[in-house]
Amino acid sequence: MPPPSHTLLTGGPFSSLTGPYYAHCAEDGRYSLLIRIENMHLNRGRSVHGGMLLAISDNAHIGAVKSATGGVMLSTLSLQCDFIGLAGQGWLEATAWISRKTSALIFTSGEIRARGELIMTSSGIIKLLGAK
Repeated sequence: MPPPSHTLLTGGPFSSLTGPYYAHCAEDGRYSLLIRIENMHLNRGRSVHGGMLLAISDNAHIGAVKSATGGVMLSTLSLQCDFIGLAGQGWLEATAWISRKTSALIFTSGEIRARGELIMTSSGIIKLLGAK
């Protein structure tokens, strides 16, 4: 079970296929998502599918920005990921935070860990929709 600090996240149709996710935003703005990886999330090699890791990372980056902006409409413009390690079934934690802001763009950084071991790093550019 996730720690009591994390609450069940309700998302869109895609997230309901890949989740459930448990979310927490720390006082320093770091946004954390926990997900229990199951057999359906694995590739033929029995490790978490790379596309699944990208989806988890994107959800964490968007969550960090939504928490900081009060939930305005957003769009991911860019998400760069580096795969560093492998993970199988069990809990993953994706953490993302804001690195820099402009009037229309927010730059984010993040990481995913399994059993405390770093398996992916990421950086993103998020567009505030309606901003110029």
